[in-house]
Amino acid sequence: MSGIRFVHVDHLRLASPVTGLDAAPEWLRRQARDASRQTVINLCDLAQNRDVDFVLIAGRLAESADDIPRVLAWLREPLGQLRRRGIKVAITADDWLDSVDVSEVCDVVIRSGERLDADRQDAEIRLDALPAGRTGTADVTVGFRCDSGSGATSACHYLISPAVHRRVMSEFGGDKVYSAGALQALHPNEEGPFGCLLVDTDPGTGRTEVTFEATDVLRFATETIRDAEVHTADDVSSAVLSASQPLARMQTGTLIVDWRIERDVKCSSSIADFSPAEMLHSVRNAMQKGYLGVWPRRVDVVPRDIELLHDDMAASLLELASVLSADAAAVHSLERTHLAELAKGAQLLRAA
Repeated sequence: MSGIRFVHVDHLRLASPVTGLDAAPEWLRRQARDASRQTVINLCDLAQNRDVDFVLIAGRLAESADDIPRVLAWLREPLGQLRRRGIKVAITADDWLDSVDVSEVCDVVIRSGERLDADRQDAEIRLDALPAGRTGTADVTVGFRCDSGSGATSACHYLISPAVHRRVMSEFGGDKVYSAGALQALHPNEEGPFGCLLVDTDPGTGRTEVTFEATDVLRFATETIRDAEVHTADDVSSAVLSASQPLARMQTGTLIVDWRIERDVKCSSSIADFSPAEMLHSVRNAMQKGYLGVWPRRVDVVPRDIELLHDDMAASLLELASVLSADAAAVHSLERTHLAELAKGAQLLRAA
């Protein structure tokens, strides 16, 4: 085997809770309490199952310096298990780690101004922290070398810029800079899958293949339901339940969803008929409190098309204003056509 395979992860964010789960059932609160630790276990399982050479933690271990001692104490077991199986661990050090001993959880520490050098000699991988020797948008550089067997040594590199969200950027000159993102989302505004990057490199050809691997236990999403006939809270429950079933089949953990139901509104009907609390209670009961693996965090019914029913434009405007005032959030969902109707009505009233 001449190539080098490793897992790149950015922020572990251990000891930080998952927030935004008000009124969540006990089983979900329990998952949220254990989510960050479970994602590290998922990461270690992935590293062993994929037979990687090493794991690189490029971001912060925790979001507070006060949490570092107990985070390091907890990491001894999962990372120690990797090292006992021959999988090396490298950690980038920030100012929080300068005054603590991390030798019990990793094989090499990469400090500011250093790069990680991975050198394969036959079946053995050697990791060293060496002077960086290059500048650019990357915060961490991983250099790879291997003995081709003929006495020649080939090399390539992999560039990292740690971030909460996964992304790939291009440096000047065409080099790609990778962000693996955090292992687990902590807030509802952190939507989509979170995890790590599985990296296969071949120093002989300079080729690098990067694959995203999800590790998250809880995942946040916003889903929109259109063209559903909803007139009561029970209708809302049926629509959400139907839309949740295909989502549940795609998940291995729990998907926490903010549902947005777009509904045609006539001025003779009231948006206020849909109480958010009543709808949410009805939906959660219909879903058997998360049995499907999809838990509704909130449900909003918003107007899509607003129809003015009266020939008398002034009366229609008054009725429309009454409907909108029942739900201030609806004002922000108006499309340009609705605003044009209001403007036209104002012009007619002014000319009368």
